[in-house]
Amino acid sequence: MSPFFIPYSITNMGSALLAIDTGLMGPNYSISTACATANYCFYLAANHIRRGEADIMVAGGTEAAVIPTGGDNGELRACNKKRS
Repeated sequence: MSPFFIPYSITNMGSALLAIDTGLMGPNYSISTACATANYCFYLAANHIRRGEADIMVAGGTEAAVIPTGGDNGELRACNKKRS
Protein backbone atom coordinates (compact mmCIF):
# COMPACT_ATOMS: atom_id res chain seq x y z
CA MET A 1 0.00 0.00 0.00
CA SER A 2 1.30 3.41 -0.93
CA PRO A 3 2.19 5.87 1.86
CA PHE A 4 0.06 8.38 -0.09
CA PHE A 5 -3.11 6.25 0.19
CA ILE A 6 -4.68 8.29 3.02
CA PRO A 7 -3.64 11.78 1.79
CA TYR A 8 -4.91 10.97 -1.71
CA SER A 9 -8.16 9.52 -0.36
CA ILE A 10 -9.32 12.69 1.37
CA THR A 11 -12.16 14.41 -0.45
CA ASN A 12 -10.39 17.62 -1.46
CA MET A 13 -7.25 15.95 -2.84
CA GLY A 14 -8.40 16.32 -6.47
CA SER A 15 -8.69 20.09 -6.12
CA ALA A 16 -5.50 20.23 -4.06
CA LEU A 17 -3.53 18.47 -6.80
CA LEU A 18 -5.03 20.79 -9.42
CA ALA A 19 -4.02 23.82 -7.34
CA ILE A 20 -0.49 22.48 -6.86
CA ASP A 21 -0.06 21.73 -10.58
CA THR A 22 -1.39 25.11 -11.74
CA GLY A 23 -0.10 27.33 -8.92
CA LEU A 24 -3.59 28.42 -7.85
CA MET A 25 -3.95 29.75 -4.32
CA GLY A 26 -6.95 30.55 -2.17
CA PRO A 27 -9.95 28.70 -0.76
CA ASN A 28 -9.82 24.95 -1.36
CA TYR A 29 -12.43 22.71 0.17
CA SER A 30 -14.71 19.85 -0.69
CA ILE A 31 -18.49 19.83 -0.65
CA SER A 32 -20.56 16.67 -0.79
CA THR A 33 -24.28 17.23 -1.38
CA ALA A 34 -25.09 14.27 -3.64
CA CYS A 35 -26.41 15.30 -7.06
CA ALA A 36 -26.38 19.02 -6.22
CA THR A 37 -22.65 19.21 -5.46
CA ALA A 38 -21.54 21.04 -8.63
CA ASN A 39 -24.37 23.58 -8.38
CA TYR A 40 -23.54 24.26 -4.75
CA CYS A 41 -19.85 24.67 -5.66
CA PHE A 42 -20.70 27.24 -8.36
CA TYR A 43 -22.88 29.14 -5.88
CA LEU A 44 -20.16 29.25 -3.21
CA ALA A 45 -17.47 30.22 -5.75
CA ALA A 46 -19.65 33.14 -6.89
CA ASN A 47 -20.09 34.19 -3.24
CA HIS A 48 -16.30 34.24 -2.71
CA ILE A 49 -16.00 36.62 -5.67
CA ARG A 50 -18.97 38.77 -4.53
CA ARG A 51 -17.47 39.19 -1.06
CA GLY A 52 -14.08 40.14 -2.50
CA GLU A 53 -12.34 37.05 -1.08
CA ALA A 54 -11.14 35.99 -4.54
CA ASP A 55 -10.71 37.52 -8.00
CA ILE A 56 -11.31 34.25 -9.84
CA MET A 57 -12.43 30.80 -8.74
CA VAL A 58 -12.23 27.34 -10.27
CA ALA A 59 -15.35 25.39 -9.37
CA GLY A 60 -16.91 22.11 -10.39
CA GLY A 61 -18.12 18.78 -9.24
CA THR A 62 -16.80 15.27 -9.67
CA GLU A 63 -16.75 11.98 -7.91
CA ALA A 64 -13.78 9.75 -8.57
CA ALA A 65 -10.87 8.33 -6.65
CA VAL A 66 -7.55 10.06 -7.21
CA ILE A 67 -5.73 6.74 -6.86
CA PRO A 68 -6.96 3.22 -7.53
CA THR A 69 -8.19 1.48 -4.40
CA GLY A 70 -8.86 -2.17 -3.68
CA GLY A 71 -7.86 -4.33 -6.57
CA ASP A 72 -5.67 -7.37 -6.58
CA ASN A 73 -2.34 -5.83 -5.64
CA GLY A 74 -1.98 -7.96 -2.55
CA GLU A 75 -3.11 -5.28 -0.11
CA LEU A 76 -6.19 -7.25 0.85
CA ARG A 77 -4.61 -10.69 1.07
CA ALA A 78 -4.87 -10.74 4.85
CA CYS A 79 -8.62 -10.26 4.59
CA ASN A 80 -9.04 -13.05 2.05
CA LYS A 81 -6.95 -15.84 3.61
CA LYS A 82 -8.71 -18.49 5.64
CA ARG A 83 -7.28 -19.02 9.06
CA SER A 84 -6.67 -22.63 10.01
